[in-house]
Amino acid sequence: MKRFFVLISVTVIIFSFTGCADKVVSFDISGAAKITVFSGSTGRELEITDVSAIGNITDDINCRIFIREKSSKLVDGFSYLVKWYDSQNNLIEEITLMSGNKISYDGYFYIKEDSDSQLCLDYIESLYPAE
Repeated sequence: MKRFFVLISVTVIIFSFTGCADKVVSFDISGAAKITVFSGSTGRELEITDVSAIGNITDDINCRIFIREKSSKLVDGFSYLVKWYDSQNNLIEEITLMSGNKISYDGYFYIKEDSDSQLCLDYIESLYPAE
């Protein structure tokens, strides 16, 4: 009986700790032939096919580690919705840039693990033609 109680206690402790672990996500986006960027502030959409610009945006996301926060399902407003497409125009990945250190992905907010630098929002803004 004592052994059974110890086994149950250990099992409960293990499950309680695994549920508390932060979910971490990183990206390995490759093979993009096109990116579309939709601005949440202006409503303008930009299609990017320049290999250098695609590389800059993609590398900026790929080199980061993001830690999951709360659900993003009931929140409105964002900076940029970024979608990567392959050469057959199939969607590879979709990430919403909320701010310089936060994204929305798969129904959750994620914050950058490092706080040393910001996401490339200024670079993306510079790609939009002047109105």
